[in-house]
Formats: sequence, C-alpha cells, structure tokens
Amino acid sequence: MGLTAPEKKLWQALEAGKLCRFHLKADDEDRSLRGDILGKILRGEPIAGIAPPSRPRQVYIFGAVISGVLDMSDTQTGLTLHMRICRFTDCPNFRRAQFAFLDMKRSVFEKGANFINLEMKDNLWAVKIVSKGEFKLSDSVIGGQFSANDTSFSNPGGDAIWAQGADIKGGVFLSKASVTGRVNFNSAKIGVQFAANDASFSNHEGHAIWAQGADIQGDVYLRGAVVTGCADFNGAKIGGTFAAEKASFSNPDGYAIWAQRANIKGGVFP
Repeated sequence: MGLTAPEKKLWQALEAGKLCRFHLKADDEDRSLRGDILGKILRGEPIAGIAPPSRPRQVYIFGAVISGVLDMSDTQTGLTLHMRICRFTDCPNFRRAQFAFLDMKRSVFEKGANFINLEMKDNLWAVKIVSKGEFKLSDSVIGGQFSANDTSFSNPGGDAIWAQGADIKGGVFLSKASVTGRVNFNSAKIGVQFAANDASFSNHEGHAIWAQGADIQGDVYLRGAVVTGCADFNGAKIGGTFAAEKASFSNPDGYAIWAQRANIKGGVFP
C-alpha cells in the first residue's frame, strides 16, 4: 500500500521533527490522510514493510482531512497529539487509548467522536470544535481539564456530549458553547469547576443538562446561559457555589431545574 502525497508530507514532517501543515484552501485530496494509514503512523507500525519514523513525543497536524476511521483504540502511548483545524469524515475511535495530551482545537467531527474509557495524563482541548453526532467521553479519565469553550455540539434527540461516569481531574469548560441535544455528565466526577457561562443548551425531548449524581468539587457557573429542557442536578454534590445570574431556564414539558437532594456547599445565585 503506497502513500499519497499528503501522507508523504506527514511522513517527512515527522522525520524532520516538524509541524505538518496543510493549506486550508487546498482541495480535499491535497490534504487528505487516510484514517487507517494515519493510525499506523501514529502507532509506529510498518507500512508496506517500511518502518515509519521513530514515534516522537509530540505530533502536530494542522488543516488535514481525515478520511475513513482513525482507529486509535487500545493504543497505549505517552504521545502529545495536536490535530488542529482538521476535519474527520468518520467518527474517530480513541476508545481505551492512553495519551499524554490531546489538542483538537477548531476541528470538525462530521459523525461525532469516541473517547470512551480514554485515559489522559493531561488536558483534552476541544476549543471551537464542531461535532455533529455523539461526542463520547463516558468513563474516561482526564488528568487535566476538558476545555470546549466556543464549541458547537449537535445530536438532536440524543446525547450531544456523553460523559457519564467520566473522571475529569480539572475543570469542564463549555462557556459560549452551543449544544443541541443532551449534555450528559450523569455520575461524573469533576475535580474543579463546571463552567458554561453564556452557553446555549437545547433539548426539547428531555434533559438539556443531565448531571444527576455528579460530584463537582468546585463551582457551577451558568451565568447568562440559555437552557431549554431540564437542567437536572438531582443528587449532585457541588463543592462551591451554583451561580446562574442572568441565565434563562425553560422546559415546556416539565421541570426547568431539578436539584432535589443536591448538596451545594456554597450559595445559590439565581
């Protein structure tokens, strides 16, 4: 199996220890990396009998189109992977993978992403991404923060973000995010704060935010947020304040906010 011109460009960049950048205005075929080939390169597997470059500690890929599934499931590596302004035509699979740091800033996930049981030493950056479909983080362990400010998540009628049972040592940042579908942090552990100031959450078919039984060590910030659907913090533990000044909560079919049996150590600021 031969390499395409964009794949050769990535190969050469890795050999030189440099960033691999594709021009955003180029045709897709001029910046397309096949998911199966990219996976082999990142895992350090041979291609057509040729060993890829020695796997560096950091990989930078900017502006690529990832065609087909990038399957990194069960990959155990201390790699820091930066894939900024990339477009994934299929759902990438990072299930049970181990990474030091993942940076997906401004990338587009046309069919969502699978990070179930992901183990991260540091942060997962998803700032300004667009995710169409389910963005799966359930049962993942993230040693730093999950940063997804200024994002767009869309999965009408289902989970737009599925982080049930996730253990996030740092904070969750969703400020100015636009979410259609359910944000599911049910039974999740968040080591610092849950911040979603000026965000928009909309799910006309049930929960807009589902954080039932969540353990949030710091504050919950929903200042200026617009929530359509139920914001469910039933049984949640919140170590700081619940701040929702200038927020709007509405749910034509039931409770707009449900915080029965919630344990909030700080004040509530509606």
